[in-house]
Amino acid sequence: MDIPNIIQDMKTATRAMDHIPTSLVKVCLPTVCPLIIEIINSSLRFGQVPCSFKLAAVTPIFKKPGLNPDILNNFRPISNFPFLSKILEFWHSF
Repeated sequence: MDIPNIIQDMKTATRAMDHIPTSLVKVCLPTVCPLIIEIINSSLRFGQVPCSFKLAAVTPIFKKPGLNPDILNNFRPISNFPFLSKILEFWHSF
């Protein structure tokens, strides 16, 4: 599987950490794809993940309804990473 197909197959939902809507990235894919590929290849070549890829918006979600909201253990964290970070993660898993 190649990067353009990975991007097209991903959900269009824009994450909180994205500066550009995912739908716009998909529309402009022929133009931005070489840049995305360069970022991913550089990350893999040098073994470093860009700092902006490591930032996440964390949302606490109740484990079960009816639990006491004052107890932090009653929540589970949901981390939303930037779109490009998800592409790198998916590509690296191959």
